[in-house]
Amino acid sequence: MNPANAGNTHELDWKPAWVMKWGSSMLQKYAVGERLSAEDLGTFLRLLPRHHAAAEKEGPGVAGVEKGVNSWSQHCLFIVRVDGSVVTVGTKWIARKGTPPSPHECFAYACRETAKPSTRAFRDSLGAWACQLCGAPTPRSAGEVDHAHPITFKSLIDGWLPHERRDSALFTAVWGEEFSERWVAEWFRRHHDSTARLRWLCKPCHKNESRRIDR
Repeated sequence: MNPANAGNTHELDWKPAWVMKWGSSMLQKYAVGERLSAEDLGTFLRLLPRHHAAAEKEGPGVAGVEKGVNSWSQHCLFIVRVDGSVVTVGTKWIARKGTPPSPHECFAYACRETAKPSTRAFRDSLGAWACQLCGAPTPRSAGEVDHAHPITFKSLIDGWLPHERRDSALFTAVWGEEFSERWVAEWFRRHHDSTARLRWLCKPCHKNESRRIDR
């Protein structure tokens, strides 16, 4: 992807949607354990200052960036520091241009990341690629997995752990995009898998449903 496609001349002004697409393209382009090319690394380093914890992520210095697999078996980008340490970095937070996530956003995002293997498994198990709302043919690239009303993703989280119980450091502590305690993530995953009613929607239907119901 060419940065010029972002529609802006300065990397700090690149549109969030473009940054997210760039991050996704890196995960598709590289194999696990493979480092970004010099050109792609240059783009990443120009984008990194947008991250609200850029200095913490950079540490003593960036030796490279590679595609890896986190502890929940999800592909993501890892910064490899000059001292040999590694840390995950999410393009979602880079796209926010320095705005730190609230504790609620961290909590909800960790829940979504924990549920991803289950939603992907549902998508991959589909025998017919058609929207389950309007019936239109919906190939993999044109659809989204949706949590059907009335058990939306938001209500699923609230049913698992109400807001008043989320002030414990155990539940609010998140390592970038995942819970700091593995058993907490497994607890939520079991709750999600036993409660969620998933369906495959075309992107227009998914967008309309998202507008109609606060997820």
